[in-house]
Amino acid sequence: MGHIIPLCCIRGSRYLGAHMAKGNVIGIDIGGTKIAAGIVTEQGKLLREVKAQTHLHDGWPGLRKQLVEICRDLKDKKTKAIGIGSAGPLHAPSGKLLDPTNFGWHQAKAIPLTTDLQKILRLPVTLENDAAATALAERWKGSGGNDFVVLTLGTGLGIGVICDGQLVRGGRQLHPEGGHILLRSGDPTAPCGCGLFGCAEAFLSGKKFDERAEKKHGEKLKGTEWANRADSGDKAAKALFAEYSELLADYLVNIVVLYYPKKVIFAGSFAATHSQFLPATRERLASLLSRRLKTIPLLPELRASRLGTKSPILGGAYIALNSKT
Repeated sequence: MGHIIPLCCIRGSRYLGAHMAKGNVIGIDIGGTKIAAGIVTEQGKLLREVKAQTHLHDGWPGLRKQLVEICRDLKDKKTKAIGIGSAGPLHAPSGKLLDPTNFGWHQAKAIPLTTDLQKILRLPVTLENDAAATALAERWKGSGGNDFVVLTLGTGLGIGVICDGQLVRGGRQLHPEGGHILLRSGDPTAPCGCGLFGCAEAFLSGKKFDERAEKKHGEKLKGTEWANRADSGDKAAKALFAEYSELLADYLVNIVVLYYPKKVIFAGSFAATHSQFLPATRERLASLLSRRLKTIPLLPELRASRLGTKSPILGGAYIALNSKT
């Protein structure tokens, strides 16, 4: 596990199979709620980690200032590059944020994130979708394998896809925004940050789970608190996770018939509640795929990430170590 797994055939990527940066790198995960960052060795050892609430109220200038401060705090004499996984939409090859759904900015113009940070920090900076970064971390230091999908359950719902050992992008080098597959189009109870109603993210992200639970029961609790209640036999909490499991299984049918993964790995803060939703999700998914399962074993393994909260930081580090830029 002390070497970087070659991903030289990543579709549309800038990543190579050999180290492009020797020494330490900074890996950063920018979410709609929190930023996690760390200094990481080229062998993938996390030396130091910091977390902070994401500064979004001052737009890009405020977030840029925060990122600069974090990088200056973390970097040492051995630091050679910075890799950032961010919520999207974004355009990874050009290093630009387009209009991140969960940032609340409604940007009219793309933000040149990597160009701005490189000018200030004097280090190479590479940008990637946060779920793609997490998938790369699972490929590098986890046990993802060659055919798997990562679902990040946090402020939003992100998807990172590895097929035949390659990171999958869409056309024009854009990342697949799988959180915006419509599950219940036009559902007024499920507003999404993208402006539509009924997206998968509006039902399945950790933030939306909390919001829907609060509307139903009038209590402002985190998903882990609802999970603790469910463990104690609370009927309302159990019903919340039963609904979540049903919707998640419906969503996963789309993922299975699109990508045929051998595993689906759940990451992000809400994945900590996986014991409450994965068993029922597996059962319903098997039922929904029953006809297809007669001819080919399509049912993927469903599990939580074994890298835990380290995966997005390691993903950013992998990007920094293997970018051509």
